Amino acid sequence: MVAVQRICRRLFKKIYQNYYFRHVIKIKEEELSEQKRQGVQGSILFSIIVPAYNTPIPFFRDMVDSCVNQTYENWELCIADGSDGFNREVEAEARMMMERDARIKYRRLERNGGISENTNEALKMAGGDYLVLLDHDDLLHPAALYENEKMIRASSADFLFSDELVFRDRISNIVALHLKPDFSFDSLRGNNYICHLCVFSAELLKKAGMFHKEYDGSQDHDLILRLCEKAGRVVRIPKVLYYWRAHEDSSANDTGKKAYAAVAGRKAVQRHLDRVGLAGEVRSVETAPTFYLVDYPCERKPGIGIYVLYEEEEDLQDFVQSVAGHTTYKDYEITPCRGEEERNLAVRESRADYLVFCDSRIRIQTGDWLEKMLMYGQRKDIDLVAPMIVDQSGRVRDTGGDLAAGRPDYGRLFRCFDVEGDRDGAGKETVVLYDDRESSRSPGYMGRMLYAHNVGVVSGMCVMVERERYLGGEAACQGKGKDRYCWMWGKGGSSLWTPQCVLRYQGRF
Repeated sequence: MVAVQRICRRLFKKIYQNYYFRHVIKIKEEELSEQKRQGVQGSILFSIIVPAYNTPIPFFRDMVDSCVNQTYENWELCIADGSDGFNREVEAEARMMMERDARIKYRRLERNGGISENTNEALKMAGGDYLVLLDHDDLLHPAALYENEKMIRASSADFLFSDELVFRDRISNIVALHLKPDFSFDSLRGNNYICHLCVFSAELLKKAGMFHKEYDGSQDHDLILRLCEKAGRVVRIPKVLYYWRAHEDSSANDTGKKAYAAVAGRKAVQRHLDRVGLAGEVRSVETAPTFYLVDYPCERKPGIGIYVLYEEEEDLQDFVQSVAGHTTYKDYEITPCRGEEERNLAVRESRADYLVFCDSRIRIQTGDWLEKMLMYGQRKDIDLVAPMIVDQSGRVRDTGGDLAAGRPDYGRLFRCFDVEGDRDGAGKETVVLYDDRESSRSPGYMGRMLYAHNVGVVSGMCVMVERERYLGGEAACQGKGKDRYCWMWGKGGSSLWTPQCVLRYQGRF
């Protein structure tokens, strides 16, 4: 039975990927023609930055062709070639291409300085308004520059990123489809989820600085952190605009071949925290070293009020015993509430600094659960904090959700709920990034269960919020019981989900 289910899931995934490629990624001929017509007179010059190194010629040709075939025409391709001295194939190919297209610029480097130094040499060749990072064996979607130019004009963004896919052999053979959430620093600290396609203004690069060799292996993560620290506006384009090739020598195929990337990435995130003034210690996720968790110190030990909604007395008693028997935090009090009106009245009369709203069927898994939520809840940029919720068999039941209209159900890796009454006053789709058949040890969709990340909504089964922030802001809650989702606004913060705190739901889903 398990084998049959596994085969069915793989088949469904393949069917979905084929559909997505044909109907979402692939552009119709009439649309291509219209984009080319509009893109002829584009005022923004894009410099496509490519560090080449012993690139297989078929891959190199595909990469250059993906630039030449852009529907937006105002670009230049800057190639810095650090290939070994005996390898002249890339140079010969590039010089032949330069004769056919004057927008292609090539420089043979005297020595191979590594990925950061070689990319810096390509950046020095650039004269564009915006810079586009492209690996030497990857491809751009034909509309990549067109979509970025359109978004820049609409939003004045100085840093942009988009969705991507990983393919093998041919683009339609999709290995992974990375549909990303909007920008958030907590998510970026946990993993370089932005990765490709990355586009930023030349002025922004001047502020942030070039690539740093000490972060080779995670040089993109370091640069993106520094760019986003300085950016005026970061925008995600919700379209697949980058094709990442998986082959035997690529990090897309096997990140284990670059174990040093984990050390460099951990150092990059730590330096970022130092720059922005956040005390915290960065550590790698044990099962996936290039994903990171940050342990923040609790600035103080405030009073915490735990408000538990219950229907059955037995559930309430078990909840109280679970909290009392496992919780290491001392300054808390539990207030039972029969309903939300009773709870709201109790909150207004409370003197607790922080509030935890819980379902009575929650059971404590980690003794420092309050500390793990509090270390995020004390930050001024965070409204709501929620833990990982698992069921009695250890399967994940909640990892927060993203509010994003029109996102697809990717092979049940997204679970979708209809949420009404968002801040725009209109209903939106809630995309929950996990597979409800996976255990808490699974990485989840694109590793999102491994690290703390910002979300649009959090589960009402357990959530922490500062009392003054809760009373002074606006909060909304949709659904009943286990399906209750909460979101909050009015203070300029965001919601956060963390796997550093794990709670068990002692009930039926």
